[in-house]
Formats: sequence, C-alpha cells, structure tokens
Amino acid sequence: MNIRPICESDSGAVLELLAKTMSIHYMNELKSEFEHLLEGKGYAFVAEQDDSVLGYITCHQTAETFKLETLAIRPHVQRQGLGRLLVEHLEQVLQREVPIRPLVINVVTDDAVDDPVQAFYKQLGFIQSGIVVNEYKYGDGQIHLCKIIKCRFYLSTINPHYAIPCININNLPGNIFGHIRA
Repeated sequence: MNIRPICESDSGAVLELLAKTMSIHYMNELKSEFEHLLEGKGYAFVAEQDDSVLGYITCHQTAETFKLETLAIRPHVQRQGLGRLLVEHLEQVLQREVPIRPLVINVVTDDAVDDPVQAFYKQLGFIQSGIVVNEYKYGDGQIHLCKIIKCRFYLSTINPHYAIPCININNLPGNIFGHIRA
C-alpha cells in the first residue's frame, strides 16, 4: 500500500471512485474540488496498490483550521483500515508542514444516530462540535465534528529556540467542544 499526493493522471481513477461512493448530487462540486487541489489549493492524497487507486482524502485550510472535505474508499476494501490510514497520513502531513498549533481538523457528516461515517470519525478521536440544518440540502441535518491534534512542542514565534509545550484541549475538564449544539 502506498499513500501519495494526487497528480493529474489520477483524475480518471479518482472521479470513478467518487462516482461509486458519493451521491451524484455532489459530482460537480467534487470535480471542482479535484481541479483546485491539482492547483495546490489544499491537501489531497490517494492510497494505491498495484497501480489501482483504492482511496482518496482531501482537506483545505479555512482560517486557522482545516476542513476534511472528502474521504472515499472503494467498496471492496471498506472496513479494512484504509480510511483510518488516510486520515492518520493527513494528520501527520499537517503536523509536519503546518505551524498552526493547536491543529484543528473539522469534518461534516449526516446527523443520523446510526450513521457509520459519524461513528468512524468518533473512533478516530473527532468530537461533535455542532449540528446544522439545511447546510447542504433543505431539510437535512449535518453533524460537525472536530479533532484537535496533540502536539508535544512547537517553536515560539518570538524565540525560535524556545519550545512551548502544547496541550490537548479535548482532555481539559469542562471541555466546551463536546457540549455545543447549534
């Protein structure tokens, strides 16, 4: 298994993967997203094996946070850990390349109680940060989830020789992120 940044030659395989795993209503938006990513506007990776694209993940920066936009896994390899590998790879790249601390990743999914996508992200440490109705489609509710990435130290912008410890605010008493409801 190889996880690497997307390239233009991935276009056909990625769009075919998205057509099999995403709602047809989002295809124009997903094509546009792919084009922006090829222009360097965000982060995007494919997981491949034997020259076959098995998974795809994208995110972009929004102010001082990152929004995980798309995670798609071929149906025949779902529930085998590939989604987790792609999310973890994205987290590692962001930790390495982005100086913002704490590092926050947001994702939006359906608000159904039994939504497997919501459960997947919660298993990876994402917590609910809000509920929105009518965001993408009239009458549909969406759950906003976020993950605050742990870091041990980051370099001070005032003195680059001074390492400042980071804390994981998910573990603080009275954490507001688990209690916000829109």
